[in-house]
Amino acid sequence: MSLLKSTEKSISDRQENVSRLKQEISHLEELRAGRDSEFWKIRLGPAIANSIRANEAQRDAILDAPTKDAAAELSNIKALAGGIRAYKHILESVEKSEKLIEEKQDRIKRIRQELEEIKAEQGGGPDDQES
Repeated sequence: MSLLKSTEKSISDRQENVSRLKQEISHLEELRAGRDSEFWKIRLGPAIANSIRANEAQRDAILDAPTKDAAAELSNIKALAGGIRAYKHILESVEKSEKLIEEKQDRIKRIRQELEEIKAEQGGGPDDQES
């Protein structure tokens, strides 16, 4: 691959990254807006937190009880652990949405600076880059 094609691919990859990051930011902004809603604060957020506590209690009860059917208990524990992880991921995504948005915006800025540097080296101007 020639240097020119390599540079064009690098520019294209960076522009695709910017587009992908913008889309991710859009989804995170929806999460952030939902976090501030009454529905989240009063119903959904507490319901998810209660589900986590209930799954953890059920998992702990299985672990503390004498083993009757090890295979069935292991299967139940794995299912509960999966639910706990999923619920925690939802809570963390919503609660950390602001921080994640800022991190992705910073990444977009860095990528755009890299694009400007590449285009300056090629003799192109910043007008050539994707917004």
